[in-house]
Amino acid sequence: MFRFRAFGIPVTVDGWFLLGMFFIYSWSGGGRPGMFAAVAIAVFTLIHELGHALTARHYGCAVEVRLNLLMGWASFTSVRPLSRLQRIVISVAGPLAGLVAGMLTLVVVHAAMGPVVPTTPFLLGDLWRGVVWAAIIISLINLLPMWPLDGGHVTQKLLEIRLGERRALRVVAVVSLGLCAALLVLSVVSSQARTGTLAQWRDEALARLSFGYRQPSFDVTALRAPLLSALWGSIAALPGVLLEGLFLLPVFCALSSFQLLGALRTQGERSWVDVVEAPGRTHLGEPRYDAAALAAERDGWSSGTPGAYPKGWGPSPWLRAWTHLRAGDTPGARMALAGVASPQGRWIPPRADQPELRSLVPLLGDPPPVGDRGRSLDLLMVLGFNGSARAVADYATRLYAESPDTEVLYRAAAGLATCGEPDAAMAWLQRAAHERPDADRLAREPGYATLHARFDYQQLLAWARSTPSGG
Repeated sequence: MFRFRAFGIPVTVDGWFLLGMFFIYSWSGGGRPGMFAAVAIAVFTLIHELGHALTARHYGCAVEVRLNLLMGWASFTSVRPLSRLQRIVISVAGPLAGLVAGMLTLVVVHAAMGPVVPTTPFLLGDLWRGVVWAAIIISLINLLPMWPLDGGHVTQKLLEIRLGERRALRVVAVVSLGLCAALLVLSVVSSQARTGTLAQWRDEALARLSFGYRQPSFDVTALRAPLLSALWGSIAALPGVLLEGLFLLPVFCALSSFQLLGALRTQGERSWVDVVEAPGRTHLGEPRYDAAALAAERDGWSSGTPGAYPKGWGPSPWLRAWTHLRAGDTPGARMALAGVASPQGRWIPPRADQPELRSLVPLLGDPPPVGDRGRSLDLLMVLGFNGSARAVADYATRLYAESPDTEVLYRAAAGLATCGEPDAAMAWLQRAAHERPDADRLAREPGYATLHARFDYQQLLAWARSTPSGG
């Protein structure tokens, strides 16, 4: 693993990425064509992720890029939830960056195809095909409306406008499965075809891109055609590439779509505070509370009147605020809520998903108080269930600024996922996992259930499991 900065953005390259490049080198036939293919994939993968990252930074996000195996991802943390349009622009920016950079490179290569020594055209032909494959073809594939490609995310965000998040995700998953099935069928049919359109597409793709092996019959003189004709001739190889060379694409997208549908079926069955509890700990992570105090607090919420607490314990500010509000005393409720983050007193915090809290959260004040670490974390959980995504992000940002605790990042991610902001949730979760890897928490905490079908979540989980401190 090594790190560097590109345009001020931290970039981490895992050893697995180098292994992936060796696979590309071997798969492309080795030698000069394989070298060009591997280098082109590495360079344009970085350009693709920098397209995402630079756009996210333009919107005020903290960003970083990670390259792993045959892919990479750009993570970004936003102080405030991004709008749907901003998220769409970030998704599209990666493929567009690859297309623009690839086109510019091909213009230079085409200009060099003038009067040259006899061996140079073949070198330029290898370079041309490597750039077309790494920059143009892969960027266009990323724009297909299939989950979890960039095009699938854009399609889902557009469908959200009319269908809402859950229905949009379901529609995208079903459409992706249909497209995957069609591609698999066409791939099998084309592999058996000897004549016809499918066979022609396949043979042209193999001839133009040396797909999987060296094509000595490649006609480099075709690159001396007018620039637009040469470009279009290579781009037109896309259908053949999909049929012949990317059998794993529909398999990968189909598996991701099935995972998404499975997550949608189970979503809502558990709340994100129902974490598996360690012995002697509560769901909030604090030592077990006095049983009598816990019973008195629960009775207070049921009856609306605080009961008899054991010595040293009292009703929570939340319960006192609820009793004031029920009596019509809104100022009294506001005063009680001023102590929800105070280190003073011994009291039991409510469950974050209690329905009574929804009417109390608007009375917290702007901004909500930050104080005792544990109680501030409890408040962050309450905001996740009863506040807005903006409230969660703002409060988590303030809390993390005062005390840079990774637990803030983990809880903010769960809160944002609960508020229906999966992209923002993933940004906070990636930051948390890189600060303190915890694969068990990533896999088991119900707060992240809605993220399980995302490809970047699966990447993060795999990375955390491979990290010694995260296993």
